[in-house]
Amino acid sequence: MPELTPEEKQRIYEEEKARLEARRIYEEEEAQIEAQIEAQKIHNVGVSIRQGCIIFIIAIIVGIIFLIRAGGVKPPSKPLPAERSLPQKTKKEIPKSKVSSTEEGEIERQEVTNSLEDREEREKQAKEYNLKAWAFVKANKQLDEAIDLAKKSIQLYPTADAYDTLGWAYYLKGQYNNAKKFVSKAYELKPVELHKKHLQAIEEALNKRK
Repeated sequence: MPELTPEEKQRIYEEEKARLEARRIYEEEEAQIEAQIEAQKIHNVGVSIRQGCIIFIIAIIVGIIFLIRAGGVKPPSKPLPAERSLPQKTKKEIPKSKVSSTEEGEIERQEVTNSLEDREEREKQAKEYNLKAWAFVKANKQLDEAIDLAKKSIQLYPTADAYDTLGWAYYLKGQYNNAKKFVSKAYELKPVELHKKHLQAIEEALNKRK
């Protein structure tokens, strides 16, 4: 086997050093990611309970409004003095449209419910995309698919974690400029230690290229 030149030895040393550094970061991240996932699960339960309560309260309010407009429930009021009471004929002439009130109340309630359900569904789907993308990134395989999944996650419901996943996938592919752009965005949205370490690793890789 021919002896390696000093340049080749240096290149192999740098590559091995980068690989070991990436592996060290993975091991540190794994524990943090697991903790974040557990915390996110607990957060999701709380969010679901709060949203359920909000929908329930809104439904009650809309129902009360509908009943008031339809004439089923009349808000309490002080009786008018006899001399100021409206004539019976005038009261009969006040129009009431029960059909339009029913339709309006149903539409308002449905719009609020659909909006909350759509947002919750988009957030859930975005998290699933990002978790799958991060699994590929941690294993350092199928990076193109990881990038596509992270982009879908950001399109549905942009989060700091999704930006970090996308940036770190670009880093592993050697596209350091793209990596810096997205990891910087992640650190701007959520300045945690994991995003900071990723940004530092990318800066070091860019400096070595100069």
